[in-house]
Amino acid sequence: MENSFEKYKKSLERRKYTIEYFKEVLKERLLKKDVDYYVDLITPEDYEYYLKNYLGDLEKLKGKLFIDIGAGFGSNVHDFLQKLGVRFINVDISFEALEYLKNQGKGVGVLADALNLPFKDSSIDGCICLNFMNVALENIEDLEIFLGEVKRVLKPEGIFIQSNFGYSKIDKEKILEYLKIFGFRDIKILEPLDEINRELIVENNYDYFAFIAKK
Repeated sequence: MENSFEKYKKSLERRKYTIEYFKEVLKERLLKKDVDYYVDLITPEDYEYYLKNYLGDLEKLKGKLFIDIGAGFGSNVHDFLQKLGVRFINVDISFEALEYLKNQGKGVGVLADALNLPFKDSSIDGCICLNFMNVALENIEDLEIFLGEVKRVLKPEGIFIQSNFGYSKIDKEKILEYLKIFGFRDIKILEPLDEINRELIVENNYDYFAFIAKK
């Protein structure tokens, strides 16, 4: 039976071209000053509504340490949580993106692969990832490694927020199944509350998937 390190090595080999591709994309975008956030159909107001209902009191987030996996050039949910007093460590494969975020006051950065997180067990209060799982995970094996890493670094009761827009290589029902297999609980599917975004989804048959879950 393969151990976790052997599984990761195989995953890294499988994803090496994808990793290099996104490194170049982020570098080129920064050179062109194209630092817009990726599309997220869940607005900051939506996140506020859902998190209030999920946590009861947003004051609980003040001073908490979160990681932003595949942080890129930032996101609306990152900005929203930072305004609530959340501290961030950004995780990305792009040195340029991490430097940009640091210079924008959006947290310190760690150059790392999301499937091999350089954090101690049960050391992180929360994790966010925006438009990462749908493009960076190639198959179920990658999903297993990724969810295992997120669960490993989260503290008990730590929260996991995910949102993606567009085509995903892994079916959303399968992701939900594996969240449960890995012991995530209180899984809440997030639906856009903004009327314009809801209309866009219906008119254009947009594919999106967002949730909050707890370790």
